[in-house]
Amino acid sequence: TGNTTGPHLHYEIRQNGAALNINDIVPEQRNLFLASVQRIRSKPLRNSTYTTYTISPSIPSWRSPSYRTEGTQTPSSDRRIRVALAVDQREIWLATSTVGHIVDGNGHVLKSIPARQNIRITQGENGELYADGELLPSAFFIQASNNGYVAVNNAWYRGKVFTASRTTGLLVVNWIDMEPYIASVVGGEMSSSWDMDALMAQAVAARSYALVHMIRPHDRNWYDLMSTTRHQSYQGIRTEDQRTRQASSRTEGTILTSNVQSIHHVSGVVEALYGANMNVISNSHNGYGMPQIEANNLAKNGIDYTQILSRYYPNSQLSRMN
Repeated sequence: TGNTTGPHLHYEIRQNGAALNINDIVPEQRNLFLASVQRIRSKPLRNSTYTTYTISPSIPSWRSPSYRTEGTQTPSSDRRIRVALAVDQREIWLATSTVGHIVDGNGHVLKSIPARQNIRITQGENGELYADGELLPSAFFIQASNNGYVAVNNAWYRGKVFTASRTTGLLVVNWIDMEPYIASVVGGEMSSSWDMDALMAQAVAARSYALVHMIRPHDRNWYDLMSTTRHQSYQGIRTEDQRTRQASSRTEGTILTSNVQSIHHVSGVVEALYGANMNVISNSHNGYGMPQIEANNLAKNGIDYTQILSRYYPNSQLSRMN
């Protein structure tokens, strides 16, 4: 419960019938539990009633077996998503648009770098990391000052970038707030010149899909999803513009949910699949999802984004992330 006399949530965890104290559970498992609890539906119990609450999924803390630091800070926003930009690489190039800082998991600055100066990150034979030959910890963040951007191999991204050494190579993950991520995905998956209602339908679908993968990460220890079309096309600021940002802001926090059990519904959130046309939908998603070209044609004929979504995602409704 929160330290408040206002609305708050009472819950109990049981294992083999015995009640557990959540504070005794290690942080990793606690975060996984909170991430899995999405909705407590109204249900009479004795003389009480469970009221519906929505719990935003928690972002997992650092769980790398090779890098555990007590007190390491998790992202400040419950809507921050972890997007893998590079996996199993031998070297990467990083830069910042403004003065940048390489920091450890506790936020301590390890190294400052001038604006727009490329640094080469390499992995040693024993897994150690080097920045232009200078030894670094096996995991670190790089972030730009004054809301600047971070470049990874010549593509610019908002938020901050996490780099880690793994036995299979270098991993680079963008930790970014949900809405700028959605603005980029909309531009990566559709032409920003398309009808605004089509762009807004894409924004809701992409946000729902992203939330499902925050609940059910592709690699739970490291990242939620990838930046490629394996999940959703995300290319940083390259694919965002005024119209894609508008599509994101007009639908901010809006997702698709459903009370109907389905393989496409995770903890009540719809995994809103989509593809260019019905052929792609049929071949890749067994006929389930939104064909983007058709959605744009509907929008041009006056069908708004809510109707487009209800057409392609049956038994779903629009909800807002709290």
